[in-house]
Amino acid sequence: MLRSITVFLVLGLAIGACSDDEVEPVSVSGTEECVQVAPEGDELVRYECLETLDDQRVSGTSTVTVTLVDDSVSPVVDEGGFTLGNDGGSWSGDWSGTIEEDGTHVTEGVMAGSGGYDGLQYRARWAFTTLGDVEVSGTIESSS
Repeated sequence: MLRSITVFLVLGLAIGACSDDEVEPVSVSGTEECVQVAPEGDELVRYECLETLDDQRVSGTSTVTVTLVDDSVSPVVDEGGFTLGNDGGSWSGDWSGTIEEDGTHVTEGVMAGSGGYDGLQYRARWAFTTLGDVEVSGTIESSS
């Protein structure tokens, strides 16, 4: 009898540790096309972008802001914010990156999900030389 109780207790703890809230990371990739719009507040530059990725959760219209450009170093360092919203929810976070001498931009960011994406985070990497040719890759994963 004691052994049966112990087995049930161990099984219960193991099942409890496997939360339904845990999401296996999902790789995503696609493109982003941006147009420059008027900056707001402390922003140096603002872009409105169309995200077209192979996962609808990270596809839609985004706003990308640039809040820092440090050209006193090489490569140039820049950073800003990213928000993306669609019918399922939204993502918001910060990014940072570099601009090489040849004009190649490589930036990475982590955005927290909200709405239908609450409890998730989107880790993204953008690489481009022109705003019409941005390659996007990343993962959607649990934020915990």
